[in-house]
Amino acid sequence: MDLNLEPYIQTVRELKPYFENWEEILREFLRLWISKGYPGVKLLVFGSILSGKAHPALSDIDVLILAPEGLSPAEIRRLWLSEFRKRHPFHPFEFHFADSELLKNWYSRFVKDWHEIRLDKEDRSENNPDRGGP
Repeated sequence: MDLNLEPYIQTVRELKPYFENWEEILREFLRLWISKGYPGVKLLVFGSILSGKAHPALSDIDVLILAPEGLSPAEIRRLWLSEFRKRHPFHPFEFHFADSELLKNWYSRFVKDWHEIRLDKEDRSENNPDRGGP
């Protein structure tokens, strides 16, 4: 039996840059999102990527998108995925969507370690104190 692993190997090669640069990829997308008028959105990364145990062949990158006031998780899900898939049609991110109540009552029950994606100081604007996240 001849097993062709080349498609699998190619997939891992294509995903590897996401695992090496996940924070910058998410930061760039947060920057775009804020520029489109959604300054209250928060990105909370959790799971194996934080412990350094994630691997492109075996893992995804878990990201909780916390909806800003005035947007439901369903609304932000539709908008976020549509925009993200335009730029990254093949990616390892597993996006979860919640509001502050769902975060408190559900996610915080089983996720203990979070990493919030924040914008760098140069991304912040004096004219918009919300720019750059919390």
